[in-house]
Amino acid sequence: MPQGITDLYTQCLIRLRDAPIEQSRNGRVRTLQQPLLVTVERPWERLLLCPQRKANHYFHLMETIWMFAGLRQVGWLAEFNSGISNYAEPNGDINGAYGYRWRNHFFRDQIHGVVKELERDPDSRQAVIAMYDPRFDHQHRLKDRPCNTHIYFRRVREKLEMTVCNRSNDLVWGMAGANAVHMTMLHQLIAEALAFPMGRYHVMTNNLHIYEPHWPLMEKLVGPDHYKGSSAPATKILSKNVDLGEFLYECEQFMKYTDEGTYQSRFLNDIVVPMYQHYTCRLNGDLDTYDINETRDSDWRLFETSWREWNGKSD
Repeated sequence: MPQGITDLYTQCLIRLRDAPIEQSRNGRVRTLQQPLLVTVERPWERLLLCPQRKANHYFHLMETIWMFAGLRQVGWLAEFNSGISNYAEPNGDINGAYGYRWRNHFFRDQIHGVVKELERDPDSRQAVIAMYDPRFDHQHRLKDRPCNTHIYFRRVREKLEMTVCNRSNDLVWGMAGANAVHMTMLHQLIAEALAFPMGRYHVMTNNLHIYEPHWPLMEKLVGPDHYKGSSAPATKILSKNVDLGEFLYECEQFMKYTDEGTYQSRFLNDIVVPMYQHYTCRLNGDLDTYDINETRDSDWRLFETSWREWNGKSD
């Protein structure tokens, strides 16, 4: 059973080595021939720090805040990953944007809805977030449809567990990449809003695959897990003076003002804003002016140090 996302990534790479080769709309893939259910024991160990993979966690973090803001316009997000624009419609909207589905698409805020349901009944089996909508997503002309279709929340042994259902999951970019960050942060956010400890993270995927350009990664397994020996959970998203509603509102404000604003949220001030500034300095070739220690969180600061090593100081 994987302990954190690094374990998940490594174990799935091994399983995919001998998987049959299939054709997809994006080229050849190795694909498991049956659905897969995996359980991550320590989902707060969410950052894959692998020099072969070089995961862009700047993009993953900023995408998460973009999701919490409930947006679907690609413009701001493309600053961190230009390839994301390939999934936008001509009007600039990403049809399957998870955050928009969480907060706006179904004419209700599902994040608040799940919290209210579990406040009403902590043992409810009706705490569900939907992302797939047949009214929209069965149109073949669309460039993007939600790969993750539903999320279920459940209290088990006094901890909040989360199960994500996925119709089709790329291991490198999806399951152990972007999904690992934004889904576990949603898990953490809702757990904190309920004052529940964060429990296990379950992922059921109907189609786990790895694209041909990433096949060499199957021969380059991850080295030591940077989280080994650490028992501390991730830095809190909510704080005493910032509740769920205020945090989501400030995520919306961050989309407008980025690093120009001062926020009540310590997570935004201490993690997100410094990460945004570091990324901007890197793009401008001005990395020496940025102090990595300004990112006041061991996980994210460790990533920034690793990113500098992988890409060079002036990259």
